[in-house]
Amino acid sequence: MILPKVKYPKAGISPRGTYVIAQNITFPANVNLKMAKGAIFSVDTGITVTINGSIEAGLWQIFGGAGSIGGSPVVECVYPEWFGVISNLSGAATTNAAIINRYLNGSNMSILKFQSHSDYYIDDTLLLKSFKGISGGIKSRFILTTTNKDAIRYFPFALLDNFTIVLPDNHTKAGVKIDDSSDFSQYASTDNFHHIIQNIVVRGSNALLLSTGLDCRCLDTFNISNLQVTNFTPIWCYYGLLIDAVGTGWSNGNSFINIYPQACQYGIYNGDGGTGGCAGNRYIYTVQVEKTIGKAISGIYAGGTNNVYIGKVWDCIVGQF
Repeated sequence: MILPKVKYPKAGISPRGTYVIAQNITFPANVNLKMAKGAIFSVDTGITVTINGSIEAGLWQIFGGAGSIGGSPVVECVYPEWFGVISNLSGAATTNAAIINRYLNGSNMSILKFQSHSDYYIDDTLLLKSFKGISGGIKSRFILTTTNKDAIRYFPFALLDNFTIVLPDNHTKAGVKIDDSSDFSQYASTDNFHHIIQNIVVRGSNALLLSTGLDCRCLDTFNISNLQVTNFTPIWCYYGLLIDAVGTGWSNGNSFINIYPQACQYGIYNGDGGTGGCAGNRYIYTVQVEKTIGKAISGIYAGGTNNVYIGKVWDCIVGQF
């Protein structure tokens, strides 16, 4: 089917079927796009559907094809199911990274909202490039299926809220990494942005491998500041929380409140940094160290200067987690 021309403030796409979008189209702010179950926009390669009005749809797919969905729709949140993402509640769990990344990099849409009590399998890194947010619910989990990939990378800003990342056996990368690699080359630093990570659990499998719960290392090309991390729990990672800098990079003035590393080799690692240092960071924490792994400098490496540490380190029972 070819999408009919939109003339009225309420555009109801009622009939089931696939609507092939073969040329760029814009739904203006006065158009309410109401998608019936079974109605899908299949956007051709190189084509963009721009949505600036509201969207009404349930937890079913409404977008498909290799093209892009753009614009600034008037919605409280966006559901990954709209783009064809499948959770273990929706059917056979699949690897969803490519579908999710198409959304994360294609529009100015709002928070991507994942469902409670659902597992979402990902076979590649989720890249948050355009000031996006990911929010979950009770027992929302991202299950990474590859050992040599970060689960989530972003720069310079993101909102991450209320989900668990499950890392595979023998994983050697990060659950969440702030990164200015070529994927994020349009930004120089996080200085002018407030980024929030809250209510996140990263569950590793082996604290003797170089896996990291939250990786905040800075290279020569960028700095990190105004990062607010609250209620963050890394489990069985080598580094629970890693803050460091290389060369002229720096990671200063960040806030880490209610950090609960469990059975990590280093619960918190605040490095000495490069010429810019790692200074003025604030930590409130409870670090639990599994006895068979060793305390590894009491569970905390306190490099840098003028950092504030409030909390305690204590041994946990082997296998407690």
